[in-house]
Amino acid sequence: MRRGKIIKELENYKYDYEYFVERFKNAKEFKTIINILNSKTQIVADSKKSLELEEIEKEQIDEENALLNMIKQKHAVEERIDKLQQPYKSVLLYRYVSLYSFGKIAQKMNYSTKRIYQLHQKGVELYIEKYSQVI
Repeated sequence: MRRGKIIKELENYKYDYEYFVERFKNAKEFKTIINILNSKTQIVADSKKSLELEEIEKEQIDEENALLNMIKQKHAVEERIDKLQQPYKSVLLYRYVSLYSFGKIAQKMNYSTKRIYQLHQKGVELYIEKYSQVI
């Protein structure tokens, strides 16, 4: 293998590894939130229901539905980002899923902030080009 190809393969591995670590971390956070909501709903179900408790339960169900819709939307975005090449998928994941600033992304990926802006712009263009018919 040529030196450039080997370096690119190593960089892609690094970015893929960091990408999946970040995705797993976010998935664990959402699972924790869902478990907390489920346990609160069970407590309400076990107690004597009054009109006030029924209203609280209805609000919780509405909040859970909103959260589940947000999770579905997040997964759809993550699946689309997954199909992009590195380093674009890492930049878009950090920016739109992890909500990192461009400066933090630059630190994490060892690029200048200016380079992250360029990669972000190109990544968004690729995302739009690939999914403009789907969205």
